[in-house]
Amino acid sequence: MLYTNFIKIVKQYVNILDILSVPTFDQDFDVLRNRLLKTKKQEYNHRDYYVIEHYDPQYYLPHCPYSLTTFNLVRTFQEVDISLGRTMIFTNNPGYINEFKVLIPEDLHQFGLPAMFDKYLANMPFTHIKSQDCKDYQDIPINNTKIEKNCLTMIGKDRVHRNVLYTHIKTNDYLNQIATVYNGGDRTPFYKGPL
Repeated sequence: MLYTNFIKIVKQYVNILDILSVPTFDQDFDVLRNRLLKTKKQEYNHRDYYVIEHYDPQYYLPHCPYSLTTFNLVRTFQEVDISLGRTMIFTNNPGYINEFKVLIPEDLHQFGLPAMFDKYLANMPFTHIKSQDCKDYQDIPINNTKIEKNCLTMIGKDRVHRNVLYTHIKTNDYLNQIATVYNGGDRTPFYKGPL
């Protein structure tokens, strides 16, 4: 999560055209496409950048050096005809730039790769230090020696990695061993598993 104070600092150096958070569009890249079309310019100033927040796990096909999210991100920018050289990506995924180097032709690397900040670690909401962006944070002490049953909660927004994990649990008949709460898309969360 890019916090308010951090954005203020970035704005001192660049003109942010839009802040794009990957979880808001990684299930539907038309959302990204439409936002890019609304902010696309005929000519960009050297300070114009799209800022991309990237902090969530991605799904990789076996033996593939880039994720489906990265592939769709590159493809969407190409379809809209905006260079990824107009983007700044903030992630906690060291080496993430290498996925773009595989997908973008080498002769475009000098100006066509995103500016990558791949050691950007942020406080996710409700998980870390209280800040001005997370006023409702409460530290709840948990005694992990008292845990008696395995469980998995996936009730947030529909995400590829949650869908893959739930499919794996269901396919391998683990629902009788792992208490699972799952929200697949717009459905109401449901519970399966041992009581």
